[in-house]
Amino acid sequence: MRGVSDRRGIPLKQNMVPVYVQRIEESSSGINTHASTMKPHGVYTTPANVISPHQELGGNIFFWELNPSASVLDLSTSSPIPIREMAIDSGTGVHAASKLLGTERFQQLLGRTKTQLIQWADDNLTKADYGRYYDNQEVLEAIGGQLARQHGFDILYRYDQTMPEFSEVVLLSERAGKPISEVPEI
Repeated sequence: MRGVSDRRGIPLKQNMVPVYVQRIEESSSGINTHASTMKPHGVYTTPANVISPHQELGGNIFFWELNPSASVLDLSTSSPIPIREMAIDSGTGVHAASKLLGTERFQQLLGRTKTQLIQWADDNLTKADYGRYYDNQEVLEAIGGQLARQHGFDILYRYDQTMPEFSEVVLLSERAGKPISEVPEI
């Protein structure tokens, strides 16, 4: 596999959080500002040095420069956790929930209905509208984001060795990085 590097020439590899990230919104969303990191699940982004697999969304593209002092929970070595039918894995927040809850507790939550997951989140985490999430996976992504914040993390990171463009960087706080208008060429 050829090496991938960010626009500063720094290799993008496991255990190395990128300097810049991007988020592409859906064209129908009408969003024209950077997403808020205060969403329960955080703001899902991809490294800015790769062609985003989300380009087909067709909306505005937003960039952040990550804070090198941000607290990062690196989930790159986490084994796949498929939840949805025919899926090969889940979002990075699900991996955070698994790590922070521990195997036994996480497995108990996996066996619950969406309604039961929402009830657990309401009883144990910062209040949010967990009912707006589509399915169990999205609720678990929000649970993972909330738990990571409780543990002091600003960023969730999961590097995809096979397809680096599917690596995820989830911004959980304003401390994670600063919005920028474009990625500088260096």
